[in-house]
Amino acid sequence: MEFSNIKKPKAICVDGPIPITEYIALLNEGLKQFKAKIIGEVGEIKVSAKGHIYFSLKDPDNKGVIKCVIWKYNYQISGIDLKNGMEIIASGTPEIYAPWGAFNFKTDTIELVGEGALEKAYEELKKKLAKEGIFAESGKRQIPNYPQKIGVITSIHGDVIHDFTNNLGKFGFKVKIMDSRVEGQEAVKDLLSAIKSFNKRNIDVLVIMRGGGSRQSLMAFDNELLVREITNFPVPVIAGIGHHQNIPLVALAADAMASTPTATANILNKSWEQAHFKVRQDERFIIGKYNAALSGTKSNLERIFAIIDRGLIMIFDRYGDVENTLRASLSKIKYSLIIKRKTIGTRADLIIREFVRSLSVVKEKIKAVEEIMRFNNPRRQLDLGYSIVRHNSRIVRSIRDVEIGELLDLQIRDGIIKSKVKSKNK
Repeated sequence: MEFSNIKKPKAICVDGPIPITEYIALLNEGLKQFKAKIIGEVGEIKVSAKGHIYFSLKDPDNKGVIKCVIWKYNYQISGIDLKNGMEIIASGTPEIYAPWGAFNFKTDTIELVGEGALEKAYEELKKKLAKEGIFAESGKRQIPNYPQKIGVITSIHGDVIHDFTNNLGKFGFKVKIMDSRVEGQEAVKDLLSAIKSFNKRNIDVLVIMRGGGSRQSLMAFDNELLVREITNFPVPVIAGIGHHQNIPLVALAADAMASTPTATANILNKSWEQAHFKVRQDERFIIGKYNAALSGTKSNLERIFAIIDRGLIMIFDRYGDVENTLRASLSKIKYSLIIKRKTIGTRADLIIREFVRSLSVVKEKIKAVEEIMRFNNPRRQLDLGYSIVRHNSRIVRSIRDVEIGELLDLQIRDGIIKSKVKSKNK
């Protein structure tokens, strides 16, 4: 183990005698610079009444041994059940415990040594949590549609956070990022602290991310306490943790998982992109319906114009002279159009004036027809005091059309009078 970064402590001169506790405090202040990771075999394990763990670490050849202590909380979050003969790496700082005058290695974190040990611990914990149903699909929560408030736990140093934010769609996301260590066993405390902090914030989804790495570097994400925090988190959790072989237990426990920051961002984008596609689809549907309605209106107008045409033909059939006049006028218009068409480029204004004049003639003719129809309307004659006589629904035009004793209907302006023929006079 190298200590090249450790500065040689300055000599401390104390004038006069001082209490032992003060002297130990001075020693411990100097020992803080000897923070290190040490590796060795576990022995002499003792558990205090408060749950703190006292143990020793020794070299395999028994040439060196050191007393260690790890407080209950740090031991719990390590996720390791210490056993005699187990080889571990302990991270911490040397310290003299004043009440006993004992020299201890105050341990902050412990981790297993070797891929085999890590694999075994991984499988044992995975089996235990699986029995509890923590990884069951039925227990996973649906990532909410259209999430906006996103909590992110990751290291702000490196490419992971940049890849994530660059691939996050422009859908109004409000991203809160909490920086955390994500490497090795030391990251567990940071990750737990970040999760508890987000527990108090108003977010829609929590995202935990880091890139791929060795089992040793990913061991924090196989921690039991961290898995349980993820499972009990109040909103859905997405784990964007890269891996080469075994999937980290945190990813298995999360409500959704991805192996890259880009894939993680795509999970959040999905419902927004689907909504955008649906809006475009509905837009095309509405435009199609609008065009169909216009087409239907056009057809209805064409049918109405056809009915009007038939009505005009009936009028022309009834009043032949008017029809002939109209036909002559229209023929004249047609002939004028044929003649004018040849010089349309230079005489467009003349064509328009001629057409307007012809339309005026037609308008006058139609007015004349209307006047004839109004003048010859039988209703007008009835209003003047005349009546219409019918026998068996046929109009009586001569005394020869009826016989004495037959019943007649006399239609006047406001009704019909029933009458009987008593005599006939020429």
